[in-house]
Amino acid sequence: MAFDYTEFTELVDELVDEFGQEVSFLKKPRTVVDANAPHRKPAVEVWDLDNAPAGHFVTANAVAIGEISSTVQGQFIQKTIQDLIQTQSEGWLTKGPTALGATLDDFTTIQQGAKTWSIKSVYGPSPGGTVLFYWLEVEA
Repeated sequence: MAFDYTEFTELVDELVDEFGQEVSFLKKPRTVVDANAPHRKPAVEVWDLDNAPAGHFVTANAVAIGEISSTVQGQFIQKTIQDLIQTQSEGWLTKGPTALGATLDDFTTIQQGAKTWSIKSVYGPSPGGTVLFYWLEVEA
């Protein structure tokens, strides 16, 4: 008997729809070191949400996990979220690539107004090859 992941997807959708805040996920350029000139500083193209090239940003609703714990009442939901993301770290929860229209695997930054978080890791459970949702571990 196969496990039905619909309950998890519905819970993430409900939390994002009810408590989500608009954030932008950015795919910033990585620093490339010139192997022929290691003594020089590598040149990095600098840009933010205002001048990010197409395909390098996605704006969507996401939920800060700390805010769920302090906002949502009831042991069941808090326990389910802990089981869902399997971590105590600071992070954001958002819907999967079907709802977002993009995969977040190689995105580097979350931006909300003047606040910015670096994405440390991206977890997207994918039973059967379909990513259900994203849990992004971050640091300020």
